[in-house]
Amino acid sequence: MKKVSVIIATYNYGKYILAALKSLQEQVYKNWECIIVDDGSTDNTNEIIDDFIKNDDRIKYHYQKNAGPTFARNNGISISTGDYILFLDADDLLESNKIKSHVEVLEQNLNVDIAYGDVRYFDENRPGELLFSLKPENKPWTTKYSGPGKTLEDLVIKQNIMVTSSPLIRKEVLMQAGGFDPKLFKLEDWELFQRWAIRDYYFQFVNAPQSLVLMRAHATSFSYDKKGMRVYFLPILEKHFSGSKLNFKNKLHVGLRMIEEYSDLTISLLADKTYPPKHYYRAYQYILPLLAIAFIPFYLTIKLFRFIRNVIINGKD
Repeated sequence: MKKVSVIIATYNYGKYILAALKSLQEQVYKNWECIIVDDGSTDNTNEIIDDFIKNDDRIKYHYQKNAGPTFARNNGISISTGDYILFLDADDLLESNKIKSHVEVLEQNLNVDIAYGDVRYFDENRPGELLFSLKPENKPWTTKYSGPGKTLEDLVIKQNIMVTSSPLIRKEVLMQAGGFDPKLFKLEDWELFQRWAIRDYYFQFVNAPQSLVLMRAHATSFSYDKKGMRVYFLPILEKHFSGSKLNFKNKLHVGLRMIEEYSDLTISLLADKTYPPKHYYRAYQYILPLLAIAFIPFYLTIKLFRFIRNVIINGKD
């Protein structure tokens, strides 16, 4: 029976992590290890984990100085011993058949690299009410796709396709692609999924009973920090515009989105100056040459019209 390494990166989520661990212990599939990487928490996380370690030797606890969730997850990957990897956010839950249903897909289909499922959201004040989305329209958004990543590339370049805790991936495949980008503090899961698609890994959507990820909505959740996420949106675009093997259509899309984002940043500087200085510098660095390039044909067109006008006037004279 293959072992699954469940990696939990946590920071001051002592009040939530008990529920996450209990959902893990209630899994139908029992051959797992849980690697908790505490990213420098200052709450009672350590005390809570100590109690669990005493009663379940599958749970391992590691402490690191605060460096962000990306470093914590990569640290967890490096010390994991499982055949498959699953990332579980410390404030989220797994339904009881999550791991078993996904392992079965990977075991029965050796061509599949990543098995992933759907998500529901719940408010911590109304845990019995499950939602498809945190947006007002409450519509499903997870991409229910099965097939090679290259087919998925057009979509994943434009938007995220699943939540961090959704995929179960073969460890050797994850190691080939590399872990999370350490330069990203947010949207790191989206960038990783993009690399999986660009590398043409095979995705399989799993629609099995009791196999959902249950995401907790609360005031400190990263999902609500839209401005913070946008700060990391540009580095992802830049990375894929300059370094990824995208097809021409996706390269064009990323290039246009960069122009749009840099233009918005330039405008926001005049309005509220809410982004880091380096982003404004990159905006001017990127936008000004484009404006200069756009100005050249405009300038030459004006010169041409003036030349034609002079020829006509002189001709009449």
